[in-house]
Amino acid sequence: MYNLSAPSFVILATIAETIFLFKRFPNRSAQAEPVQILFLIFTINLIIWRIYRAVIYPEFISTLRHLPKAKRRWPLIGYGPAQFSNSRGQIFLQMANTVPNDGLIRFQGFLDTEHLLLTNPEALNEVLIKRSYDFIKPPGAVKIFNQFLGRTFLFVTEGIQHREAKRIMQPPFSFRQVQDMYPVFWAKAIDMTNSIELSAPRDEQGALVADRFLDSPHKNEVLKLYETLLSPRWDVRLYFMITAFLPLWTLKLIPGDISQRVDAASSSLRQAVKALIEDRKGDVEKKSHKDIVIQLIERDYFTDEELVSNILGLLIAAIEPTTSGFVWAIWYLAMHPTWQARLRDEIRANIPHRFLTNDSASFDAASTLEKLPILDAVCNESLRLMPPSPISNRVTKSDTSVLGQPVPAGTKLFIASYTANRFEKFWGPTAETFDPSRWLGGHGRDKKADSSNYGFMPFLHGPRKCIGHIYATYEIRLFLAAFVGRFDFEMADKGEAPIPAGVMTIKPKNGLKLRMRPVKPG
Repeated sequence: MYNLSAPSFVILATIAETIFLFKRFPNRSAQAEPVQILFLIFTINLIIWRIYRAVIYPEFISTLRHLPKAKRRWPLIGYGPAQFSNSRGQIFLQMANTVPNDGLIRFQGFLDTEHLLLTNPEALNEVLIKRSYDFIKPPGAVKIFNQFLGRTFLFVTEGIQHREAKRIMQPPFSFRQVQDMYPVFWAKAIDMTNSIELSAPRDEQGALVADRFLDSPHKNEVLKLYETLLSPRWDVRLYFMITAFLPLWTLKLIPGDISQRVDAASSSLRQAVKALIEDRKGDVEKKSHKDIVIQLIERDYFTDEELVSNILGLLIAAIEPTTSGFVWAIWYLAMHPTWQARLRDEIRANIPHRFLTNDSASFDAASTLEKLPILDAVCNESLRLMPPSPISNRVTKSDTSVLGQPVPAGTKLFIASYTANRFEKFWGPTAETFDPSRWLGGHGRDKKADSSNYGFMPFLHGPRKCIGHIYATYEIRLFLAAFVGRFDFEMADKGEAPIPAGVMTIKPKNGLKLRMRPVKPG
């Protein structure tokens, strides 16, 4: 009974009871309309099931019933929409701060399904590191990625298959390999700032004004297609929610043409990546610097279809966290001009102006950017407060325990980076304040700001930590250095508070409208 979904159980029970009623009392049953009897029995069963799931099971039967419980949010759907809402992590931070607990908080999701929020280092360590493969990706998330990327993408694999695939894919994302990419990152960052200065409109005072400053008039088709799939629009979020929890045919019920647009974008992306792979196969012998695609081709581990799925996923992993981290760092600096000035002074003291404009190829980015502690501190603090993906989930694949507490198979566990990164027990009373100085201390960049690794996990920890975390971290640093070294900026509307939104990562829903002035050489 517990393994059946609520609709399946109620429907099966209704059919069985109706058949029994007609066989046991044929004369009385003949006096009533079959449809009326069926509907009446279905309604009674539904009411009984709701009482059972909402009251009897969680309060008297569930093995989790003795854990601290968050106050019910909404009837029937509970906290279900929370992981799809714009703010996402804030709800779970409030839960963790208001419900007394010893590392686990019980709360209810869709159809009163029981979930657990992990709130202390011991619980996080057990799930993310010690027994990471005992806790699998949620079926809904796997279903979404299967829909767009295929069944061989690293994200959806488990156990031995995941370990082997990650071993094959990890080398291109090593620190040394990422350092080799610094000249490419820096050249792209300077292209971005040059494009802003040349094409952004100006206000009455001559300041540059832009709200999509990562956009480029020369943006390639692949990036445009990604935006279709990962837009923070309400219909895209609804599309992903339905894909995760309902049959795929229900996608056609969404108003507008979002289902057709997503299908077309997904198909076009796969074709574009297939063409990229074929192009790179011809470059394998010629390339002196081998990019990630060429390195994966050379390892000869994946079939062509598996390559397509994994390169699509890696493009998401490369683009989304970088964009999210960069935009939120810019916002925090726009709201904290003192830190913006301190960072600019550090950048301009170490990077000559010509390297910020038209001589990017001569700049030794790797050695220079390793010596900028304020840049490092600003990036860390921004990632702490606004991790690219505020919430991750795992599901118990069998009956198990966490912190000694029995947890039944199929229970969803919530790992809220946004929440853990803002715990006062890790960061003190200023936990929710933007303060890069907490990363400087008395020993510069070598000073660990918190006493627990679990107080800073923008990309999680353990075997399933984001494979591109080094790539994203250093690309954010380079783009931020180029931008801050080139422009003095503030919010165009100082009273505007950006709304966090997104499907996989979180960015300002309506962009980030800035007023910028180029910084003069000197």
